[in-house]
Amino acid sequence: MKTAFIYILFFTFYFAQAQKEKIPRKATKLFEEYKEAKFNNNYVKGIILLNEALIIAPDYLDAHRELGSYYREVKDYKKAFKHFSHIVKKHPKTGSTPVYIAGEMAYLSAEYDSALVYLERYMSKGNLIFSMKEKGQRYLENIKFAIKSKANPVKFEPENLGPNINTSLLEYLPAISADNETLVFTRRLKTGGHFNEDFFHSSWDGKSWRKAKNLGSPVNTFYNEGAHSISANGKYIYFTRCDDGSMKREGYGSCDIYRTSMRGDHWVKPKNMGRAINTEKWESQPCMSADGQTLYFTSNRNGGFGGKDIWFIRIVDGMWSDPINLGPKINSPGNEESPYIHPDGQTLYFSSNHHTGLGDYDFFLSRKNEKAEWGKPVNFGYPVNSSGFELGIYISTNGKYGYFASDRFEGFGGLDIYRFELDDKLKPGPVTYVKGKIVDADTKRPIKAKVELIDLDINETSVMTYSDELNGEYLVCIPAGKLYALNVSRKKYLFHSESFSLKEYKETKPYNVNVKLKPIKEGSAVVLKNIFFETGSFELKIWSRTELDKLTAFLMENESVKIEISGHTDDQGGEELNQKLSENRAKSVKEYLLNNSIVSTRLVYKGYGESKPIDSNETEDGRANNRRTEFKILEVGQ
Repeated sequence: MKTAFIYILFFTFYFAQAQKEKIPRKATKLFEEYKEAKFNNNYVKGIILLNEALIIAPDYLDAHRELGSYYREVKDYKKAFKHFSHIVKKHPKTGSTPVYIAGEMAYLSAEYDSALVYLERYMSKGNLIFSMKEKGQRYLENIKFAIKSKANPVKFEPENLGPNINTSLLEYLPAISADNETLVFTRRLKTGGHFNEDFFHSSWDGKSWRKAKNLGSPVNTFYNEGAHSISANGKYIYFTRCDDGSMKREGYGSCDIYRTSMRGDHWVKPKNMGRAINTEKWESQPCMSADGQTLYFTSNRNGGFGGKDIWFIRIVDGMWSDPINLGPKINSPGNEESPYIHPDGQTLYFSSNHHTGLGDYDFFLSRKNEKAEWGKPVNFGYPVNSSGFELGIYISTNGKYGYFASDRFEGFGGLDIYRFELDDKLKPGPVTYVKGKIVDADTKRPIKAKVELIDLDINETSVMTYSDELNGEYLVCIPAGKLYALNVSRKKYLFHSESFSLKEYKETKPYNVNVKLKPIKEGSAVVLKNIFFETGSFELKIWSRTELDKLTAFLMENESVKIEISGHTDDQGGEELNQKLSENRAKSVKEYLLNNSIVSTRLVYKGYGESKPIDSNETEDGRANNRRTEFKILEVGQ
């Protein structure tokens, strides 16, 4: 704390010249006693002596200077402003530096009108020190933005998550699963004289959060664990583990990024993500995209634009790419931290202490444009952002709530976790999710199966994951605006498909799809839900190629299997016409397979017209279900 009383040397001369009035001897004696207390690091006594001196001599420049410098150092900006503004008012010949500091202190204590007056006065002077001039210009931009923001506040009604989550300890950095049913956060514990950060988790019971529990070993250790990201399905956690030097080193730098996964109902031992991401520098605050293909993180490694930058790595051909900086539109000469990529894949939330804002760190968002380029960061506005420290926000999948930690409100401890409804202009694009359980159709036992979400417009897999091998559960996020196929597959089983058209989707209602995966055996049949034809036609739409390619791959993997391809219609139109249409549609599928190296001896096609409905023809949904293409196993072979 020796620096607590050190003031800026380059304006000491002006102070020495400015005090013209004679100071009473009793006040100067108290000041001499203060200097002795300062030398002996007795700060409490020193502050008392300075205040006593000011009672005797209210305009005592040296006493105001020392007190202002002290309060500036310990970040009590309101008190610092009081002393420096007094210096400017009573001792105008002290030069421009006290004017600058008074403006800075007013700004940092959210006294924006006063800050504007002092800093504009400072900037109007000549021969300014470059670093202070540059910082002063940035302060003025922030002040004008803050005044405008306070005049146009955004919706903000923070709700404390309650005593099952928040305690007298510090709780922060919340992360929520896509279905909003699992919460993982960091709690700062004190054991003896040692502070340690551990993960805690809670589940939603339909009305409130259950009592949070320590995530336990092997995730939590004697190291500090925090700054994490939970995968969309709640089965993976990417987090930061920091080595404080007190234990045997196991990472590459002071803080490294790790990954753990849930197997059944317990977490496996975390693994360091290795040199693909971690260096001898500081890597922290990971966030995995909903598709599991891109990991965003914060680092102070070389090659950035400021102190801490946001970087990302992505999976290319099954391997992690080299880290890529997010670029100067996001990263500034200051610090950018706590990235959160929403499941819409288009909206990035983060904190920055340099982009135009209201104070220290503010929350920002950026959206991708049509060229997949990040747009100019947008400040959340007042009162979500304040003159204080806003770091680490998590947005629910449905885009309704933001979760964050703060000590600004009356809570249970220093930092508590809150949620608030997002203002419309801060919301991401609409996203929903499909979740369910995959079991063996015969035994009804849960099984591990591959789950793919495929963009039918471009025939590319958007998300690939696996159901839990112990309970069969899965969850996949689905951004709006596209036509998707959901494909579930496992060796020695028939695949299962679903179709989701979200091109005009504007809600966030989730889908629940439980899958009974059928073992390969004679008589087993599957509806091909992503085979599409023009109305009244047997011409395959381009969107059908995904399902047809899956069927081709299935037949290539199971070389001895023979199948029947069948076409079915609803009861609209003539019976004879429907019979012919169903035959031609089944034939179109067979011809696609023949053109993709499947021999004709393995394929039979047949049309059943309207003779085998699986649903009522009295409703549009029922008729849509009856209009279908199936394949059935005729022979399994060897």
